[in-house]
Amino acid sequence: MDKNDTLDWQAFGKEFVKISSDEQIDMTLSNWQTITKDYQGKSTVYLDFDCMEENGLPCNKKYQTSSKRLARLFKPIIEEAKEKNETTIRVRLLKMGEGISSKFSLNRIYSGDN
Repeated sequence: MDKNDTLDWQAFGKEFVKISSDEQIDMTLSNWQTITKDYQGKSTVYLDFDCMEENGLPCNKKYQTSSKRLARLFKPIIEEAKEKNETTIRVRLLKMGEGISSKFSLNRIYSGDN
């Protein structure tokens, strides 16, 4: 606690965006990169983003995915943003199903789109 007896929740690091099955989520993302995480001797590559806005509300979270299907959907969106020297993207993501049978719909949201 700080000197005002309040908890500093930011000291615990960033939360992660969690997407449930059959849930649509709008996100404003920045600082995209690939990262590698090791778990039980196996390396996995992730797309990693800072999420600045979730469903219209400001937030300070991370969004990470290791899904190759979802990475393929993000590729043209990220490439377009890079060509235009944009540092943030707004996307609408819908996840259908669970686990290995998950399917995704990903669309870029442009200014003025709803």
